[in-house]
Formats: sequence, C-alpha cells, structure tokens
Amino acid sequence: MALTEWVRNRGSPVPSRCPLTVWHVRHRRYPLADSTGPERPDSLACPPPGDGVWDPVDPRQVRLLAAQSANFGFLAAHPLLLWYGAGAEWLVYANPWASLLRSRSFGEVLADELVRRTTVVPQGGSLHHLLRALGADGVLTPRVFAAFARLRDIGGTRYDPDEEPLVALDALRNCFTLGVWFHRALTGDRAPLGFVPPTPPPELLCDPPASPRKPPVHRVVPRPAVRGTGRGAGERLRAELRRYRTELAATRLRLTGSGSAVAAQRRAAAEADRMIAAADAARATVGTLLASLEPEVWAARRDVGRQASARISAGRREEFVARLRRTVPEPGNEPQARVELERRLAAAGWVVRNPHRRHPPDGLGVAVRNVPLCTGHADYLLYVDGSLVGVVEAGWAEVEPSGGEDDGVGTRPSGVASEVALAARLDRYRHRLTVEQRRTAWRRDHPLPFGYVSTGGETVFVNWLAPFPRPRDVTAFHRPATLARWMREADENPTAPTLRARLRQLPPPRARDLRAAQVEALRGLDRSLADDRPRALIQLAAGAGKTRTVIVASHRLLEHAGAHRVLVLVDRDNLARRLVQEFVDYRIPDDGTAPFAGRHPVERLSGATMLGSARVIVTTVPRLHAALNGAPLPDADDDPAHDSHPRDSPVEVPYHPHLPPETFDVIIVDDCHRATYGAWRGVLEYFDAFTVGLTTAPVQQTLGFHHENLVAEYPDEQAIADGVTVDFDLYRIRATATPTGLRVEAGPVVPRWERRTRAERYQEVERDLGYLGAPAGRPVVSGGELRLVLETFRDRLGTEIFPGRREVPKTLVLARDAVHADEVAALLRQIFARDDTFAVALTYGSRHAGYDPDELFEAFRSQPVPRIVVTDDLLATGVDIPALECLVILRPVRTAGCLARMKGRVARAIAPAEFRLVAGDALAKERFVVVDAVGITEGAVDEVVPLHRCPERELSLRTLLGRAARLDATPDEIATLAARLCRLRQRLTGAELAELAELGGQPLAQIVRGLVDAVAPEQLNAARAVGLDAVRGLMATAVRPLAAVPVLRDRILELHDNPGR
Repeated sequence: MALTEWVRNRGSPVPSRCPLTVWHVRHRRYPLADSTGPERPDSLACPPPGDGVWDPVDPRQVRLLAAQSANFGFLAAHPLLLWYGAGAEWLVYANPWASLLRSRSFGEVLADELVRRTTVVPQGGSLHHLLRALGADGVLTPRVFAAFARLRDIGGTRYDPDEEPLVALDALRNCFTLGVWFHRALTGDRAPLGFVPPTPPPELLCDPPASPRKPPVHRVVPRPAVRGTGRGAGERLRAELRRYRTELAATRLRLTGSGSAVAAQRRAAAEADRMIAAADAARATVGTLLASLEPEVWAARRDVGRQASARISAGRREEFVARLRRTVPEPGNEPQARVELERRLAAAGWVVRNPHRRHPPDGLGVAVRNVPLCTGHADYLLYVDGSLVGVVEAGWAEVEPSGGEDDGVGTRPSGVASEVALAARLDRYRHRLTVEQRRTAWRRDHPLPFGYVSTGGETVFVNWLAPFPRPRDVTAFHRPATLARWMREADENPTAPTLRARLRQLPPPRARDLRAAQVEALRGLDRSLADDRPRALIQLAAGAGKTRTVIVASHRLLEHAGAHRVLVLVDRDNLARRLVQEFVDYRIPDDGTAPFAGRHPVERLSGATMLGSARVIVTTVPRLHAALNGAPLPDADDDPAHDSHPRDSPVEVPYHPHLPPETFDVIIVDDCHRATYGAWRGVLEYFDAFTVGLTTAPVQQTLGFHHENLVAEYPDEQAIADGVTVDFDLYRIRATATPTGLRVEAGPVVPRWERRTRAERYQEVERDLGYLGAPAGRPVVSGGELRLVLETFRDRLGTEIFPGRREVPKTLVLARDAVHADEVAALLRQIFARDDTFAVALTYGSRHAGYDPDELFEAFRSQPVPRIVVTDDLLATGVDIPALECLVILRPVRTAGCLARMKGRVARAIAPAEFRLVAGDALAKERFVVVDAVGITEGAVDEVVPLHRCPERELSLRTLLGRAARLDATPDEIATLAARLCRLRQRLTGAELAELAELGGQPLAQIVRGLVDAVAPEQLNAARAVGLDAVRGLMATAVRPLAAVPVLRDRILELHDNPGR
C-alpha cells in the first residue's frame, strides 16, 4: 500500500501489509519464544552507515529528505530514524493516528539501535523489553527513559477524537527530543536545535460548534498531558503551537555581538517564522520523498535484523554509555544556559552578583558575572572569603563537534573539547587578570586554581593544584566551604596540596595480618590512585577476604592520604550493620591497641545520623538514594526496601545541599554487580569521588564501568590452591512428574565442557541464565515435590553427599521467599524428626516474627545448633560462615554472578580445631557441596565446574599419583589431583606440612598451585590450540615435582590413608 493511499484510508489507519509494531517483533533478531529466525550474537555493535545495513535505501533520496525535513534532517546518517520521524511529522495533522504509529516505530528503531550498540541483552523484542533492558543496564538517564516511556505507552487509553492532533504533536516533539539526544551523543554537536512546529490546516484551529459530541473512540493512544484543560481542542492546539514557536525563537537567540537584547529577540523571532514557513513550503516534497522511499525502508528494516556485527570491548561500550548519560536531550541557547548555570551556582551555595556588588554581607562564596579583564571578559569569577580562587566559563557556544565519522559504536571523542584544549581554555584567564584582580587572588603564582566550563547541563572541572591537572566531569559546582577546605589543606601541606598529590605518596601496604592476595590488591589500588584513574576494580575470590581489604584500604586513605570521608556501599542493610562492627573491631596495625573507630568514626547512614563527624559511612545504594531525595531513613535493621535490588528503570538523583557531590573522596563498592552500576549508577556518578569496586565474578558491564582498570585478580582456583577457600562437589536432585506420580533422580554430577578464560568471561555481557531472561531453574514450591526433594536429601546425606557422616553438616537452604522459607524449615524438622532448634528460617520477616536475626545468625555461625538455616535473600550474599559445608538451592537464580556469590557463602576455609567445635563428627572442612534441586547447573556455566572432576570411586589418590609419576595424566586428572591434595592439606598439621615441604623441596601449596595453573583455561586452551603434544608437555611440567620424588608420593598416601592418626 502506497503512503498516500495509507493517508487517505482514514478508516483503516494500520496498513494491512505491514503493521509496524508487529513487523518489528516478528523480524527482530532476538530469539523469541515463537521465533525461528536467527539468534542474536553474543555481542553486537552497530556497523557504520554504508556497511550493508542501509544499502537498500537510496542515499541520494535520503539526503534530499534530510534537506527538506524541518525537524529530523540531522539524522541523515540514520535513514530509518529519518524516515519515521519525517513521516510522523508529515502525517501529524493529515492522519494523526498514522503519525502516532510512526512515532512509536521511531522509538522502537532508536531503542533497537541502542541495544545493538551497547550489547544489552533484552528479554524479548518489544519496546517494553528493550526499555527494561536499557534501563536495568544504566544506559539511559531518567529523563531519556521517561521520553521513551511516553512512546512505549501509546496504546490502550480512551480519548476524544478531536484531541488526536494534540496527541500526535506531543509524540512528534518527543521523537525530536530523543533524536537530538542521540545525535548529540554520537557527534558531540551541542549547537542549539529547535523544534519547528508543523502548521495545521485552518479548520483544526477552530473549535467545533457546541453540539452533541459523538462518544470517545477507543484507540491505542494515550491522552497527553496538554496544558489548559477545559478549553476547546482548537484553542489548546493554538496554545501548544505558540509555546513551540517561543521555544524555537529562544534557540535562535544570540546575544553575543547582537547589539541590544531586544533586537536579538526580534531577529530570533523572525528567524523562527522563516523556519516554520520553509517547513510548510517543503511539505509536498517531503510527502513525495517519503512515498518513494517506503519500499526501500521496509527492505532496510528487514535487513537490519540479519546483520551480524563485530564484538566491542568493555571500554568502548562504557565510553558510549557514558556519553549517552552525559548528553542533555533538551536544546538550549545562551540565555538558557546562563540561567541554568546560575541556578546550579546558587544551589551549591554561591551568591551570584554583578561586578559592582562583589561582596554580600554574609557570603562565603561569591560568583561575579561578566567581569572585565585586561583583554576580554570572564563569564564568572569565584571568590571565597574575599579571595579570588576560580573562574567559570559558560561554554555553550564554544563546544564544538569533534568531527570525523561515527565508528558505528558511538565511541568518537566527546563533544566537549579534548583535555589539553579544555585546560588551555581555562588557563588563558589567569594571564588576562587585571592588577587589582591579581592583588585579591588567593595564590599569586596561580591566581585561578579552580576552573569550570559549564553548558548548564554538562560541567567540567580542573584543579590546577593537582600534580597533573586533568579536566573531569562533575554533576554540580563545588560548594564554597569545600573550596575553603581545599585551600586550608594546600596551605598546611604545600608539598602535597591536594588529595591526588597525597595519593602519590602512600606508603606500601604492610603484609602483617594480610594475605598475599590482599596485599597485591592494595598495591594495585595504590598504583591506580596515584595515576589519577577515577575507577578501579579488584577481583577477589569469594571468601578471600574482601571485607578486610575494604577496611585496610579505608584506613590507608584516611590515615596516610588525608581523605576527608570514605563511603562504603554494600548489598544489604543487614550487611551494613555487620560491616560497621568489623570496622569497630579492627585494630590499626601501627598501634595494635588502637581501634579503627577511635581515630576515624564509622557510622551507618540513617535518619538519626546523616553524616556528622563520621569519616566512614556504610550504607546501601537505595538508602543513599533515598537520602539524596530527602526521604526519611528508617533506623530499623534488615529493611529489604533499602537493599540493592535490580531495577528496570534508572533512578533520578537530585542535588542535595547536605550531600553535595564532593561529600566523599572515595567510594568503595563491596561486591559490586549489575544492580549497582546499572539502574542505580546515577547515584555513583553523582559524586565527585574515586570509585573502587570489589567483585567475585566481573563481566563486561563491571569491567567497562570501571574503565577496564582491573588492578588485581585472585580467581577461585588460586584461592583453593592457597588454602584460602575449599573446592566443592555438585549434587543434583531432580523431581519429575510421571503418569504414576512423582519420580526423583539424584546423584553427584561433574559438568564437562571447555571453560573460557577469565579474559573471555570478562568481555561477555552479563545475561540471565534462564531462557529469554527468566531465572534459571524450577522453583520447588509444591508440597509433594518439596517433601520428596527434602526426603531424598535426608536419605542420601550420609551415603552419597557426605559419606560416613552421622551428624547433619551445617547447611544453608536458599528458599524463594519468607513464606517458602518457613514452609521448608518446618518440613525439614518434620522429616529429620528434630526439635525447633535443628532447622530455623532466617529471613527479612524474622524480626517481625519476634526473633532476633543477629542472635540466630551468630548461633548458626559459631554454635552446634541450628544445623540448618533456611533463608530468602537475607543471607544469600555478603556473609561468610566458614563452618558451612552444604548449600541447598530451592529457588531459581538469575545470573552466573549471583550463583558465584551464593557459593561464596560456603567456600571459606576454616581451621580444623575451630571447625570441630561446631561440625560434630568431622575432622576438617575439606570441601563443600552444592545441592541443586532446581536445575540451575544444567547449563554451560563456568561457575559450576569444580576442580574435583573424577569421582573417588573411579580414580583413587594412589591411581592419580601413579599417573602423575608416569607423566601421562589428563587435564581432568590433574585438576582432580590438585583438588585431592587441597582436601588433604586441610586436615594436616603444621609439622606434617613442613615434612612434605622438606621432602618435595617446596611447599605443598606451591605444588598444588602449579597443578591448578596448568589446568586453568588461560594455559590449557592455548596449549589445545597448538596441539596434543603441547597439552601433554604442559601436564608433564605441572606434575614433575611429584613425579621426581617417589618418597613424597609415598608420604602423601600414608597421610591420606590414616586420617585419624
């Protein structure tokens, strides 16, 4: 159906040949439940124009359409967006319903483009799913997300047919706003772009006579929020058009070199009228071009879903996401930029004055506007306590496009000038100061140490006192009191006047009371901070001591670098309380009797104490966000409302005068994951602070957010080899329904697939384990199935899961929610025929039920009873219970990272003497067992592959050592041998370990480390790529320390065969 015929067909607004939204879903490249099309690759980057995506569209026709389109010509490099936007504009009055469909399709194409460029993995192909994925991954700011949501919500609301043009005009303006935002993010162009309102036919501007109106028609379009309710549709349309014309004239306003302001406003209004008239004159040409391009657009739309693009790195992805978030969607002009700039100055506590009124009566900070210099003028000069300290440049007019072609990913340099050019722009002001201005300067050698360039929406700051002054983005101006504190610090310490200078002088970390991995993490962090890198990532295996690393790093920053305040973010509210206690209990190494809190007060962020004198604040991201929004903060513990749960939409972060961006110098995110740097990332970006993340299993989003600055790695295998954690076994229980009833299958499982290297895993976008994003696994909730699974667990516990054990090992059961946890705990007590202390539920509802969660947790951690604790999310992550030996999973798990964090609750090693106090009949904790009752380990997930891959009944330790002696062990046998030696080491005494070290010429841990390194994917996959001989050589080298010393092998077997010596 031709476009003109579609417009004439008012009775059937949706063309039968290709309904836009339905076509888009059916031809999307993502694997849908009913789709048989090609699956989306793991990672896609949008190819550049001309690379095959837009080939079906005639570029000459596209250029003509761009030249004639009043509002979307700047999207010439994106033909689909141009066609849908120009089509919505052309149809806005002729067929408002068709215009709305074009507007929605514009949003779908743009969201799809963002998904391809950012490698986000949506759960489905609709605009709803695309926005959920983009919002959850932190790609969109709240303003942009709201603009997309207005296009998404076109549907399902009754409205008056007379208001169709208003609805369509509002949607068209929304498309223009999103198009400008996308164009600016890609090109860096900050030139003001104004919306040119289409002129309606005269009959639409006249209100119909007062007569009985026909009933509202049900259309899939929402009623817009139009101004002036109660007036006629024609009058409201006229009011909207007047408003758009005023906004258009404002974007054309130029004050610089324009003479009087009145004359400039007249010229801007005249230019706006000419633009509207030109758009009306081009209307017929636009319609012809749209109709001629229609078949080619459908072909291009079809081909987009078939394009496969190259992967992009984590750094390039993050660079593009940062530019999307930094870009302001609304067009502006010089007066608007200055109004917004002065509003932000006033919000930060600055008093803005004209030159003749520089000093207000009680103003600590004064911003003087339009100050004459020796040559030219300064937009704003900043005074603190009467001393000249800085300059602000209203940089809206001088922010130039970066030039060059889009590389298809959107990682071209930012529109804000390069660091060198920007620093030079600010530095020129100090050479133009008058003698009087130099006399009032705080520092004569550098009279303007603090410089800002701001467009009103984007602000860049330079501190010339830093060792290497570098411009950095800030969300607001620093408060005068902050600059005054920085001035005092510089006067007190001239050799290291700034925090960045002091970070370069940190002493090396002391190895006492720290593991080697923790020392290496602190050294890597020191190097990163000294290099002035704003973000750093530390990867430590679960149970390797992240909490101690956080505490020691905080102490070093406060004690040796003079940091003003450190923020520590945790996952859950109950973890914040426990971490505060860890800080209080920590003794400073330089003085073993001095508590940490004695020198540096530590507080949780709560309603009773916001900041006060605290030097360390511990809280969750949602609680911090609530504080920034002025919401009351409850002091109660274990509040799930303030835990870091995933969100589908980004959060709004307003400026808070009592929590300004400079409140914290360093932010440490303990156990950072997608919920933290996704939809909540606006909270982190609000603060002008270094960000340090600690994680167990980083993925592409984690690595990208931290600018690919991975300062330390300590994977699980190395932690097992060093004895910091223990290896695990996997046991699967699966209940299935049959015609004769429920049937159960149970037994140990060893997943076998080629594992990826850490670098490969780090460059993969974190995605949900389940199909189409649904959580992996089947929740065990039905009474019969649940009972069967738990009875099987009881029956196999002493025979297959923990052979020979009479006492139930310490077990953590992960339930779906609090109700499910109570049901499971009650059923466990019934099945095992034990009292109420045997199995308890520890959930968010425990406190409301009359129990003290702290007492229950401490009893479970250090006392023989309870033996089993059933939890929901309260203990799923962030806590260490060394005596735990069994993890039973009765609920779906969303991501592999979440599964790794759950395993971390059970992985930590424990001294045999301490273990025997709570374990009952076990001598030492040699391993832990993951009991999978919902099928989450059935997929190819690296996190479920243990070192122990050959069951003991198939290969004994004697057999493994024999093959090692013959140098013919396979990689799986080498991994199993390393696991067996690790388990043996857990029960050996210090004297026995010393004996083995003397026999082997090196510690047993070093031998095991060589075995583990040999079977790590980093070495093994590379050897496999070379050939079988390379693999054999790698394995032979790893086992040679054992093969060369027969007496060492004999002694190992003797210690293994006599565990009760």
